[in-house]
Amino acid sequence: MRHQRRNKYIKAANSLLIMFVLISLTLAVFVAFLRGSGARVGFGGVNLFRIVSGSMAPTYSPGDYILTVKTDVEKLRVGDIIAFVDSAGEVIVHRIYEVGGDQSFLTRGDANPVGDLQRVLAGQIVGRVALELPGLGYIDLILQDVGGFILLMVMPVLAIVATEVVGLVSTLRRQRSMCHLIKQYGLDPADEELCKLIEKYGEDALRRIAAGQGQNPVENKDKEVR
Repeated sequence: MRHQRRNKYIKAANSLLIMFVLISLTLAVFVAFLRGSGARVGFGGVNLFRIVSGSMAPTYSPGDYILTVKTDVEKLRVGDIIAFVDSAGEVIVHRIYEVGGDQSFLTRGDANPVGDLQRVLAGQIVGRVALELPGLGYIDLILQDVGGFILLMVMPVLAIVATEVVGLVSTLRRQRSMCHLIKQYGLDPADEELCKLIEKYGEDALRRIAAGQGQNPVENKDKEVR
């Protein structure tokens, strides 16, 4: 029973480690895709952006990720943070500090002393920031560092291999011990049903089976000596 409990713990640990590695790999691929796609991925009216400058510090830092949602311009207010395309075709994420009557907006980065030179028109707006995803930014920073990559990806894989090796060694040792006990009790080691029972219930089942067949390990040893 102790062996079964230990196997359960090993399997549970392996499952958690495998899940962690799969999640890490998924996030790593997703972050790499974002980095290679111009820091923007769109899903209909929803867009995911990677902050690349410090103009919105301390609200957002380079490497942070934000989610924007397409919004009616009539609902935008002073203080809202929006993503818009400037005259050069670059996506800018800044805060609204003035709303014009012609559905135009004046914006400014939180870290900038002055506002942007040009008004933002309704057609330039991509969406309003709805959510910040700082966790993706941390993963991005970790993956850029060799030590972080090893810690996040390599170490869990090595831990999985180690637990598998421990489990395999434990199983082999247990099988060797069971074979020895089967011979000691004078039972048939080729009996598959017997092996299944012993594997499931341990040495206690072996003793009961031997007792039912009138076998005694001490008597068997005496017979072998004689």
